[in-house]
Amino acid sequence: MVTALLGGHVMAGAGTTGGFGPFVKSGELRLLGLFSSQRIKLYPDVPTLTELGYKIVAESNFMIIGPKGIPDQIVEKFQKASIEAMKDKSYGAVADKLWTVYEPILVGEELKKLMKETDLFNKEVIKSLGIKE
Repeated sequence: MVTALLGGHVMAGAGTTGGFGPFVKSGELRLLGLFSSQRIKLYPDVPTLTELGYKIVAESNFMIIGPKGIPDQIVEKFQKASIEAMKDKSYGAVADKLWTVYEPILVGEELKKLMKETDLFNKEVIKSLGIKE
């Protein structure tokens, strides 16, 4: 997509910030709107699609998951270590260099709720397009 945009073959595209971030920074591409639920630190002046009047939120989520039945103490240990790592300044510096958004941090029931909401949203999109599951 980035190649097609830079080559003038298409007028717009959608993707993750990591793929086009350097080209936005250099001025070769212009970021028009964000799929996130709120404005992000990397692009504070860029509105969300919701702000632009479109009822669309489609955020990318990165998760650590494992097989069913992992003991609670192991899950808690992973959660605590993950949260601490993501709060570390060096993690943020690397994520910023990769043009990656890394907030908020959700665990447990909050993450399960987000996953269910995302699943329902995707099912509605599929249904509205007439695609059979």
